[in-house]
Amino acid sequence: MLHRPGVTYSLVDLAEWLKYESWCQSYDDQTAKGESRAKREFRVAPRTRQTTATVLTGSGNSVDVRATANSPAKVDEKAKGRPMVYCSYCQNSEHAFSQCPQIPTLTKDQLSEWIRSNRRCWHCGLAHQAAHCGLKKPCPLCQRKHLRILHEVNERPVTVSSKTEACLVSSATQTLYLNKPVSSNKVLLKIVRVLLHHGSCTLDTFAIPDDGSERTMLLPDAVRKLGLRGTEESLALRTIRHDVQTLEGASVSFHISPYYNPKKRYLISRAFTAPQLDLIDHSYPIAKLQKQYKHLAGLPLQSFEKAKPLILVGADQTHMITPIEPVRLGPPGGPAAIRTKLGWTLQGPTSLLEQRLKPKECLHISLPHSTTELCKNVNRLWQVDVLPFRNETECTRSKQDQRAIELLEAKTIRIKVDGIRRYATPLLRKGDMPHLHATMEAVMPRLRSTERKLARDPQQIDAYSSEIQKLVQSGAIRKLSPEEREGGGECWFIPHHMVHHNGKNRVVFDCSFQFNGLSLNDSLLAGPILGSSLLGVLLRFCEHTVAISADIRGMFHQVRLLPEDKSLLRFIWRDSREKGTPDVFEWQVLPFGTTCSPCCATFALQQHVRDHSQPGDDVRFSIERCFYVDNCLQSLPSPEEAKQLVDKLRGLLAEGGFELRQWASNIPAVINHLPPEARSDGFELWLAHEKTDVQESTLGLSWNCPADVLTYRHRPIDHGAPTMRIIYKVLASQYDPLGYILPYTTRAKVLVQQLWNKQHSWDDTQLPQALVQSWNEWESQLQFLHKISFPRSCVPASVDQTRSIIDLHVFSDASESAYGAVAYLRTEDQQGKIHLSFVLARSRVAPKRVLSIPRLELCAAVSGAQLKTQLQKELTLPLRHTVLWTDSTTVLSWIQSESCHFKVFVGTRVAEIHELTNTTAWRYVDSAQNPADDLTRGKTLKDLAKPNRWSHGPPFLLLSSENWPANPTECPEIDKSEFKKSAFCGVVAVNGQFGSEYKTWTELIHF
Repeated sequence: MLHRPGVTYSLVDLAEWLKYESWCQSYDDQTAKGESRAKREFRVAPRTRQTTATVLTGSGNSVDVRATANSPAKVDEKAKGRPMVYCSYCQNSEHAFSQCPQIPTLTKDQLSEWIRSNRRCWHCGLAHQAAHCGLKKPCPLCQRKHLRILHEVNERPVTVSSKTEACLVSSATQTLYLNKPVSSNKVLLKIVRVLLHHGSCTLDTFAIPDDGSERTMLLPDAVRKLGLRGTEESLALRTIRHDVQTLEGASVSFHISPYYNPKKRYLISRAFTAPQLDLIDHSYPIAKLQKQYKHLAGLPLQSFEKAKPLILVGADQTHMITPIEPVRLGPPGGPAAIRTKLGWTLQGPTSLLEQRLKPKECLHISLPHSTTELCKNVNRLWQVDVLPFRNETECTRSKQDQRAIELLEAKTIRIKVDGIRRYATPLLRKGDMPHLHATMEAVMPRLRSTERKLARDPQQIDAYSSEIQKLVQSGAIRKLSPEEREGGGECWFIPHHMVHHNGKNRVVFDCSFQFNGLSLNDSLLAGPILGSSLLGVLLRFCEHTVAISADIRGMFHQVRLLPEDKSLLRFIWRDSREKGTPDVFEWQVLPFGTTCSPCCATFALQQHVRDHSQPGDDVRFSIERCFYVDNCLQSLPSPEEAKQLVDKLRGLLAEGGFELRQWASNIPAVINHLPPEARSDGFELWLAHEKTDVQESTLGLSWNCPADVLTYRHRPIDHGAPTMRIIYKVLASQYDPLGYILPYTTRAKVLVQQLWNKQHSWDDTQLPQALVQSWNEWESQLQFLHKISFPRSCVPASVDQTRSIIDLHVFSDASESAYGAVAYLRTEDQQGKIHLSFVLARSRVAPKRVLSIPRLELCAAVSGAQLKTQLQKELTLPLRHTVLWTDSTTVLSWIQSESCHFKVFVGTRVAEIHELTNTTAWRYVDSAQNPADDLTRGKTLKDLAKPNRWSHGPPFLLLSSENWPANPTECPEIDKSEFKKSAFCGVVAVNGQFGSEYKTWTELIHF
């Protein structure tokens, strides 16, 4: 009951309100039983006029209540013929169903479900059959007989054909727009004839000026004819169905001019192009149009038939597509004439060209987040600098990770497939995972886009079909029958495309595809990282003299899906040369692309080893500490131990369906007994003496097996003038997990920081000339990257590690621009000979906030302490001593101080150093002998390719400890500016009763 301020209600009001609510309930019951529309909509409620009464209350009895002229005893005669307003969806009498504010918030599927479950009319929403609906007012959108609010559920299914689609793309995406073929007036899009210029090439074509697009798009045909080469770029493409596709394309630059004035050229920079882009044909019968519409007469409009535009000029080129004179409007329903810098064009409907069942093209390109690739490059660049020195397994797992582990432990089972008992794991669904449902029509536009791309190269069609057939034959996917397609419940389709990588064709499935705002990957948990860290695997790979490497064949495909999850991983495919209905396939195993596949596959692998080994076994250690996802990298002290481990791993993992292959070793005898198909191709060439520089991939680095050294791979990136985006991309591509080339890459990181401080945009080509010159000099040295190599093993093959003494030495240093630390292993063999080897390095650029050199040196010392802790955690070698070196006496005095009165900046870092290290392990080294000084000063790749202090360690470590640099006898006085200032403020209590024990003044003064 609505409460009105200042009004007191009587029992009469309460009775009237109850009567009204009772009538509403009976009305709802009657409509649910199928009462006719006329009887329901025009049923007169026993409605009464409002009653006003004056109620006087006091300390005694109530005073008489006087009813006014609006007494409930008299029913309003005028109200008898009025229809009662009532919404059957939310059961509210304040508005009608056609005005319900909740209906627009429902999805099409939700509204359809409500109509079906409540047996409502599809036209008006009331409780009768649609065939008996008496609704007369048509929908203003389509002129069919239904309410405007029910327009979406009354739309006819979209007819999908290659003739009724247009493919548009935004800076992040290819956008597919499908319109159903209906009888309507032809709508002219803005089409203008232009010339495209690049170098000596000129292309006569047509353009679509589209101010609804956020970026200019160029079709592949134009790119090929102009001979354009651009910068690689990944863009996300969103359709009107809310599904998102990532396109691999390029950003190109060229000039455009009006067809009638080739000399007046305009520069278009950063236009996006990708093989999937396409536009439909357009026609302008100008003679007929000018005869039909007088406002077009005399305009220099060009007539053309079935012209296919090759460029879409977006809103990023506003000066070219904005009208330069008033728009010439015609009669309602006629086209408008618009003049831009590119020429005259038409836009709008025209009844003259009315056609049936012709394609409609909707041009609107949204630009979601074009910085996706940029963020990946930035993360990749800075993530390697962050050293996870804390033990991550000691941290409490999040609730999502806990749920993922609980699902895996509760639902993982073993099933027999082809005679092998394989593991089947669940998809890691989120607790609030929505009901996923998508029909095959949702991914049909993506399939057609792929077919158009394949049509340009018929050989690719055979390659694509061959990859699908391989998946079928291996049992990874299964073709569904027509009956299985129609099954109810959850169903989700994922699009796919083919990529060519490392000389191989691979079908990639986009599990991040969005439909109706939902995505499969967004509904799944990634799960915790169950295996060892990449850095830990690499460090242990470099410990001993004998090394082995292998990988699991299709690791994800060896783990099966549970039956209830298979319907969420369906896709469609057909040979594009056969225009039939696509076949529907369903995944039977974990596919590449789902966010939970790495966690599920790793759990299955580790569970298999736990079930068939004991704690402390060498096989369990190998799986838990020397595997990174599906890659095995391990080093052992002797060939015999390595050979024995290889056989154990192959036998045990084969029982669970995990086949180890691509075996390689620096000692051929370790894997010579394996069948040739189990060994790597490069290793086979080495054994055949056909190749002596065999390179095996080792988690981003290259391993030269015969020489037993690690090297770097350089992949040149073609680009134009340097911008912040390009600089980040080039720098992020220099993968260096162990930090061996940090003296070179740190120089570029400092340069990036200087550019960042200039506050240039990501694509600004007008960078400071001095910084551009420094960048060009740095980038020109990348051609020597392949010449950089360093020994894989930390200990020479001639050294018996079991009888040697191994110490860890960590050096730290800082400058105004950067700081960092580097670690070396010092091995003393039985004969007293000393060997030094590089282990690991890390660097950081100095903070933007200006810090004093002592504070930066302290940051470097913290990096050294973290480096030492991480190495002690990851290495399995027996370390006798650990020594940490710094060339700052101030930092030494802070570390060795027992005072805790430092300011917050110094105090927190000193406390962290005390927690991670022993203060007696810190020593002083002068800058001239500190190898970390190379890190902050920088080196070229040519310098790093030669024998130097950075790669082999400081020479003084080859001497006995008595000849090492000694700590200063007199440490400098601690800088008091870093002490916290303190002051004491106290309150002295005064006895207020002083003198009260004396009765007279005379007694007091004689006291």
